[in-house]
Amino acid sequence: MSIAYIMFGMGQALMGPAYSSLISKAVPEKLRGLAFGLFSTSVGVVALPAPFIGAWLYERFNPQLPFILPTIALLVAMPIAWRKFWIPKQIEEIPSAIPAPID
Repeated sequence: MSIAYIMFGMGQALMGPAYSSLISKAVPEKLRGLAFGLFSTSVGVVALPAPFIGAWLYERFNPQLPFILPTIALLVAMPIAWRKFWIPKQIEEIPSAIPAPID
């Protein structure tokens, strides 16, 4: 049981800052409080039926199915997220430390 709590804590520690950074970069400053509240609420509403659905899948089909389906969903969503949030490389000119000769 303690291993599960450690894993959940590690997952939260890795995902929490990413969510905060994404919201703070994508939402204007005056709407950030609203965005954080709506995001947390939407996560809670989506997660509300999860135990019921997981138990139903466990009992009705296969004990491994509640773990396999989220894995498949994440593998499908991963390339979509990478494509959507791709940051193009920006080539910046670095000023030379040596001044150009004066003719």
